[in-house]
Amino acid sequence: MIKYAMIKAILSALAVTAPIAETTYLDTGIYYSDIQSVVDSEGEEWGYDAELPDGTPVIITFDSQNTDSRYDDVITGLTEIKG
Repeated sequence: MIKYAMIKAILSALAVTAPIAETTYLDTGIYYSDIQSVVDSEGEEWGYDAELPDGTPVIITFDSQNTDSRYDDVITGLTEIKG
């Protein structure tokens, strides 16, 4: 529960200090280098290749592309959560 609160605090701080495009949103997840994918906080797996170690906790930046479904959203970047 404490880890969840810390991640929420980090996301809140990022949202306040770094303005992002209207179609962009953030989520947390875990990057898996062996399968070149990231699993978001809701358990959805997204294909994405990054130069990060296997099992790295990350903040995922998505672009919603102004659509209603999240399943056609695109990952635009990953930021490692160091802690």
